[in-house]
This record gives sequence, C-alpha cells and structure tokens, in this order.
Amino acid sequence: MAGLVRMDLIVRLREHEDSFVERKLEGGDFRRTIVAFANSVPVEREAVLYIGVGNKGEIIGITNPDSLQKKIRKICLDECYPPIHFTTEILRIDDKQILAVIIPPSSNKPHFSGPAFIRQGSESISASPDLFNDLVTSRNSKCYEILRYKNQIITAVTQKGKLGRPEFLYIRAGTTVQNETTRHECRVESVNPFFAKFIDIASGRHFTEPLQNIEISYDDEKQCHLFIVKLDST
Repeated sequence: MAGLVRMDLIVRLREHEDSFVERKLEGGDFRRTIVAFANSVPVEREAVLYIGVGNKGEIIGITNPDSLQKKIRKICLDECYPPIHFTTEILRIDDKQILAVIIPPSSNKPHFSGPAFIRQGSESISASPDLFNDLVTSRNSKCYEILRYKNQIITAVTQKGKLGRPEFLYIRAGTTVQNETTRHECRVESVNPFFAKFIDIASGRHFTEPLQNIEISYDDEKQCHLFIVKLDST
C-alpha cells in the first residue's frame, strides 16, 4: 500500500472529518484518537490526525514541530500497547505549520492506551507480547481451557496416523476406515484462535493441530487433562 503523499494530505485536510480524519489543536488529547484509528482503519486505507487545525478546518498552526513529534512518538511507542506504527509529515499552509500524523492499518490490534498488566508474585508488571496475546486469545472458550495447561503435560489421544499430519476419512466397500487410537504424552506450548502447538514428550517432536480437531476431556488413569485429536473429516 502506497503511503499518503503531501498533496493527498492537503486534499484530505480540506474535506470534512470522517471516521479516518480528525483535526485537533496543539494542546489537545491525541492518545484516544490514535488508538481508535489503529483499531479501526481498514486495509488499503490510512487515518490522519491533523494537529494545529480547528474543528471547522481553520489553520491555527503549531509552535514547536520537533517537540510535538516527540510527544506523538512517546504516545505511540511508550503509552500504547502494543506499540502503534505511525508516520508524521509537517505541512505548511497559509504561512503556518501543522502536523499530520498518519496511522496505517495494524496487524497487531487490539491496541490499548497503556500496557496490559498481570500479576507476577507480589508485583503488577506489564504483560509481555506473548502474555498479551494469551490474554486476547483466552476470550475464546476452548482457547481459554487449553491455555490453562500451557507448559503442562497432557494426554493426547488420536485416531490419526501421526500427530500434526492432516489425514482424511476414506470409504472402502461402503465402510468408513479409520486408524487405530494411539495415546501420546504432550506438553502444551501455545494456542491461538485457530490452532494449538504441542511437543510430543517421547519423540521431542513439535506439532500443530487445528482447534476444530481438538476436544477436551480428562484422563482418569494418569490424572491429567485429555486432549482428543480427531481425524480430519473435511
């Protein structure tokens, strides 16, 4: 996606405010707008925050472009989580300077106006990127249950010939044929809304299974959670 050029920015400045254009004075609160843009701007679009411009488009100007750009950088990189990618452009209009802050689509949303905090022992600390992703992922009920056993040993029962290898039911003489059931001790490594990653303890092999293939039960014999990895049926 090509970035907005100076002339495009001037044209958009003259248009009415919409979902992806906003005007603010130099002393305004920029963080809410920046976060909202990062969470909302679609692919192939860019949002622009014009600083030094009144609500009706009147050019007021800014007094210290360098200090203002440092403030925007601090907001995007230090005060938002995950950090928000941005670019800035100083525009001269009517013998006054204004600042355009361009926010592209984000693959790291949702963004928040501050870090997510978790408890570690007796302390409240900022969540690492991995832990933050786990917090977002946990909104899915199956993901939440699997995340409870992250880094723990579970039993995986499968009718597949090999864990992590897609296989399909097939028909022979009108009968559905499946592989025999096998059991594996595995450690849960990670999970997202689409798939979970494990390591087979016996072989040390890492493998990935689509979430739709996993059912959750309990292994009474070994007193641990039992993940049933189904044979792919589509």
